[in-house]
Amino acid sequence: WVSAYQWTGSEWTRIRGASSDADGNFLIGSLAAGTYRIEYSDWSGAYLGEVYDNVASLDAGTDVILAAETVVSNINASLTQASSISGTVTEPDGTTPLAYFQVEAFQWDGADWISIRSTYTDSDGAYTLNGLLPGTYRVWFHGDDAVYGPEAYENAATLEQGTDVALNSEENQAGINASLALLSPPDPPAL
Repeated sequence: WVSAYQWTGSEWTRIRGASSDADGNFLIGSLAAGTYRIEYSDWSGAYLGEVYDNVASLDAGTDVILAAETVVSNINASLTQASSISGTVTEPDGTTPLAYFQVEAFQWDGADWISIRSTYTDSDGAYTLNGLLPGTYRVWFHGDDAVYGPEAYENAATLEQGTDVALNSEENQAGINASLALLSPPDPPAL
């Protein structure tokens, strides 16, 4: 997906967008004359997004000047394949999959663990956290059912106790699995 942004005086505002075709070509039409910044995004997370001309943010982007009734060509990008983390979430037996459980990738910012990316397991308990930059992450597994306890990779009660998952550029770190423990049932109410 390719988006054209225009400066409003206080922020970059998305004006229009278009999908690239099978050959990677795109055309964003119906733009007024003006100054734009162009952002490339992959919603699947297989590739890292960027802003023209090969920068990470709109603020650092290169202006694209569009005169009235003209077409500006060669506003190209070569997107880098993203890194990812994948695995399976199961019941305590290690084989029965847990479907629709949330999996989150966190990074330490020097003061706190910050959630970077989140997804859910599929019906086979499998998940993939796409769109990750190279770096070190902690992975947190949890459901909303109060039946299974949350945990960090590898069987840790907190993110602080979790095991680091290191990603290199364009790498999939597979086998980051969890077998969630059953929570103790609550005590019955007193009669």
